[in-house]
Amino acid sequence: ALMCYFVPRSLPKTTVVGMDLGTTHSGVGVFQIGDGGVHVVPNANGNQVIPSWVAFTSEGIVVGDAARDQDLQNPENTIFDMKRFIGRPWDASVEEEAKMYGFKLVNNHSL
Repeated sequence: ALMCYFVPRSLPKTTVVGMDLGTTHSGVGVFQIGDGGVHVVPNANGNQVIPSWVAFTSEGIVVGDAARDQDLQNPENTIFDMKRFIGRPWDASVEEEAKMYGFKLVNNHSL
């Protein structure tokens, strides 16, 4: 998992927000000094971890369960498992893996 943390300017300096950006699921936790520990932030459905999926639809951008649930109707605009490709060189193995997804991966060396 890709772990990171930051101290948002809009929160007290005693607050730290941490994110676990996983390949399949992600989560967010908040730590406040003197509060007794980390509180995991649930999504609107009360889940503490959400699927690491993003979909671009005619209604806008959806994430998590909603993105995963509409994948069959919108596979070319539903992104998931992208962490598997971060930092990898574009080679035959990436090209082969890309065929397993409904969305399109593009080899763009100019970025």
